Amino acid sequence: QNDRDLIELVDPNWPALGSKWLYSVPWGFRRLLNFAQTQYGNPPIYVMENGASQKFHCTQLCDEWRIQYLKGYINEMLKAIKDGANIKGYTSW
Repeated sequence: QNDRDLIELVDPNWPALGSKWLYSVPWGFRRLLNFAQTQYGNPPIYVMENGASQKFHCTQLCDEWRIQYLKGYINEMLKAIKDGANIKGYTSW
């Protein structure tokens, strides 16, 4: 943790998810994909197990928040593909 030469900050406007350390920041996903494209010679990228833990207990189907999460991340991935990122596969959990 102490050898990464960075400071971690959490914007209070980022939506919190089920885990205390997990936040929904789709634009950051695009930046990460574009970083891999430019810094590592545009390698093939396989996104594995993108998803979020459940943030509340439901007795019935209540996945609207998960739909919004996945929609945001998939849309940002599409933008990264249009930017030139070499995305070869995607799975969610």
